[in-house]
Parts: sequence; C-alpha cells; structure tokens
Amino acid sequence: YQRRVHGGFAVKMLDDAYGNRDCVMVAHTVSPGGPAAKAGIMPEDIIAKWNGTPLTSKAMLGDFLKAAPIGSEVSVEIVRSGVPQTVKLIIEGTSEEKAAITKVTASTVSSYAHN
Repeated sequence: YQRRVHGGFAVKMLDDAYGNRDCVMVAHTVSPGGPAAKAGIMPEDIIAKWNGTPLTSKAMLGDFLKAAPIGSEVSVEIVRSGVPQTVKLIIEGTSEEKAAITKVTASTVSSYAHN
C-alpha cells in the first residue's frame, strides 16, 4: 500500500502586494477535527514556514508532508491578520493509512498469539 499522510488543510497560492505571482501560500480549507484545526490553523491564514523553512509552492508543502513521519510534530509559522505565530502540527495518516496500520498490527498480534 502507499503511505499517505495529511495535515488536514488545503492551500491556494496568491499574488503578493508587489505583483509577484503565486508566491503567498494561504490555507484555503481546514478539515474540522483534523491536524491543522487542532493546531489552530484557520482558513485564510498565510502558511509561511515549515520547520523554519519558507514555503514557496504547493509542491514544496507536499514534499514536506510526504517526508514527515505519522505522529511527528511540525512547527508551522502562520500569519493571521498581519501577526506571525508558530503552531505545532501533528502529522496524521489518512483513513487508508490507519486501516492498513490496524490490519498489520492485528495480524502481527494474531501471529504471536498462535505461537
């Protein structure tokens, strides 16, 4: 199976005030009860940095998400109403990921029980 993680939010890229195109990452949607909502990220927050590294594209965010282990804590710098703040985001697996982990755990427990 393919490992799938999520941060519980989708982003859109906007132009900045200086005419630079697609250079500002903004939380477009935040899944209720998901990792981003638990961290305090809200729609329209600017997503500025991931573990201190400035985010410049959706692809970059996707790469960081894919590389983050499930259950790991990530520092995400957001800007809300012009005020920067750092929140802690806990990476979660998707429903598919959780089902696969549960299945592996159950089969491992079962095989130990029969020995």
